[in-house]
Amino acid sequence: PRSCVGRKYAMLKLKVILSTILRNFTVHSPTKLEDWKLQADIILKRTDGFKIQLKPRKKQTVA
Repeated sequence: PRSCVGRKYAMLKLKVILSTILRNFTVHSPTKLEDWKLQADIILKRTDGFKIQLKPRKKQTVA
């Protein structure tokens, strides 16, 4: 079967970006779970998108 030659590289790049964001920020959603409206498509997603807030983490010094 054929597949994209850059697929593994793209997935690796996404994982690096996501881990960098999670390492440097805390992720919070102001929307309550009860207020979510879901839409069934190829994947299950929110109708109005995912609204998130990123707050910088405090830098920890290594002793």
